[in-house]
Amino acid sequence: MSSKQQQIANKLLILNKIRDAKEILFGAFSSLTKEDKVREWRNIHNIALSVGLIPDAKDFTYVRDVLWQNLKKTTVAKLDNAKKTGSAGGKISKLTDIDNIVIDIIGKESPIVTSLGVNETWEKPLEETTACENNAEATPVVVGDETPCSSKGQKRKKISSESSLHHTDYQEIQRRKKIALQNELLEIQIYKSKLEALKLERDLGLPMSHYTKDITKCDDNEEEGVYYLLTNGVAEEANE
Repeated sequence: MSSKQQQIANKLLILNKIRDAKEILFGAFSSLTKEDKVREWRNIHNIALSVGLIPDAKDFTYVRDVLWQNLKKTTVAKLDNAKKTGSAGGKISKLTDIDNIVIDIIGKESPIVTSLGVNETWEKPLEETTACENNAEATPVVVGDETPCSSKGQKRKKISSESSLHHTDYQEIQRRKKIALQNELLEIQIYKSKLEALKLERDLGLPMSHYTKDITKCDDNEEEGVYYLLTNGVAEEANE
């Protein structure tokens, strides 16, 4: 057995121990005490030490807060990736024996798993399985070069692709809206600063600088020399 295979076997051993004791490790405190949970984690910690899965200097909290949490995060990340891609997610999201035990521990009905659609992603519906198995035994009804099962598979792939495309389009639209709003806010801030500079120039009797010269007189006002200045944050008219 290679070192990698031994590492996997050791993780499976620890996960099986966690699964066997999960009612105590993750049960409600209403029926359990902290000492009950610590005792079980210490037992699992001793096994992890004996197989060399964790450093000697680490205590039981390392198994609980690092080893177990990392194994769980890896499995949840695979499920999340599969949901985002709308398929099994390819090789990167293929469930291993380790992942299956992790799912058993946290429970397929837990919020973590159900929110990621594990049942939809990793389990084939009963009706679909029966239909395909029956078609394998009987003479398939061929339309062109496709059987009914292959046609369903292609439809699912098409729907997943379209869903992914719509999600990408929506993100792009939101990104452009955000950029447009940021640009508009920047223009408003620049305009406000120019108005404040213009007011200072007028109060000090200074000629218009190149920062304010592009503020033109109001064409809609019949009165000569009317500018819109900013006083105490409110725009008001000022005559030359």
